[in-house]
Amino acid sequence: MSSATIQINAFNAQAVFSDLLERVRRGATFTVVEDARASAHTGTNADAEAAAQARRDAAAANIRAFRETHRLNGLGIRSLIEEGRR
Repeated sequence: MSSATIQINAFNAQAVFSDLLERVRRGATFTVVEDARASAHTGTNADAEAAAQARRDAAAANIRAFRETHRLNGLGIRSLIEEGRR
């Protein structure tokens, strides 16, 4: 199936919903458009999982990069916690 996202208006999507679900199972993606704005996006669960994993990987990389430039300079985490409680 093509990797391009197909746009369909909300009324037509409602009328052929079961057909859309079958096409999604085979790998199609759809954007449901209502009042000239995208209101929903369909895709396989694998697509969603891959996107979520990519976001998690990016967040972890950002945290590692932040740690490289922001050091504690010998301060212990316990002393910082206690300082925050005062």
